[in-house]
Amino acid sequence: MNVSLPPLPDRALLADLCREAAAREGVEPQLVEKDFYLTRLLWALGQHFGDALLLKGGTLLSKVDLGFFRMSEDADLVLPGTPSRRSSKNIARMHAVRKALADVLAPVGMTARFPAGQLQHQAAHGTWQLDYASEFGPQGIMLEISIRPVLRPPREVRLRQLLADKLLGDPGDPRCFALDAREAHAEKVRAAFTREAIRDFYDLDRLLEAGADLSSAQFVELVDAKLAELKASPLIRQGRSFGLDANRLPGVPRPVQGRADADAVVLEEIRVLFGHCRSRASPATGSALQRDGASERGVDRLATNSSRCSTTPSRSRHPRTPSGSMTRVPGELHRAAERAATCFHARA
Repeated sequence: MNVSLPPLPDRALLADLCREAAAREGVEPQLVEKDFYLTRLLWALGQHFGDALLLKGGTLLSKVDLGFFRMSEDADLVLPGTPSRRSSKNIARMHAVRKALADVLAPVGMTARFPAGQLQHQAAHGTWQLDYASEFGPQGIMLEISIRPVLRPPREVRLRQLLADKLLGDPGDPRCFALDAREAHAEKVRAAFTREAIRDFYDLDRLLEAGADLSSAQFVELVDAKLAELKASPLIRQGRSFGLDANRLPGVPRPVQGRADADAVVLEEIRVLFGHCRSRASPATGSALQRDGASERGVDRLATNSSRCSTTPSRSRHPRTPSGSMTRVPGELHRAAERAATCFHARA
């Protein structure tokens, strides 16, 4: 199937426009460029698959529902359906993705490092490293696609972009198909209970600030259904140690003035927040953790990357996190976790 996208701009012109947008938005120019190519990729896949391939995760929140509070490193999509116990059936569905990428990547302006991708978990999960030529050095996007059940009707969404300049010509109307908003929020709650990823707390805090329903009986039922997919306990049986309570909150470092040892500050915050998860993970939950976060960086990787961040107050509109995403500074983590935890303590 042919896809219809605006023509690719001259690479040097694109770099200049990304620098201008980056200065305006307070982010790195390569992030603006990454968002440009991510938009083209999702737009092309949306044209090719329609509602047979759905955007999910942090990219859905940032490009559709909440705005650019952080930039996800990966693009997560789902092929709706229950993965087969027979890898041959899953391979057939992933082969359709491989074929689609072979058709759409050239007009998008990207190439696949390994066109066959990497398949895991009986071929129910596939990853593709996609690269694009850039004036800012080697750049790329990790595409992750999983075969998973979808519980609510999908939606067609308009994709926001950081780069919108008349010199690029008509930007068109970039769209793709995505998980229902409530189901996407339920998956974010599930993620906070079943894996060690600090960004889940940021995302939940932003959802709370946006007035999302995270506590109604209908929403809790949806979360329980999502937890059951990973053989995890329902919310009512989840430990009260989720997030922070009044006894644990004082142990989290507060914002500091001036420069400090960012590695030590962030590592301690992460350990306080997530240390309990290791001790209470059951074998079933543990294996689900690996399935649900096959490429997630986790606590140790995040702590390693924390050296990139300074605790000096940022003037940027999008303060930097240890992993280089656009969001709040680490010193404010305690507030996000406390707000997110408050939603669920009454039901734990």
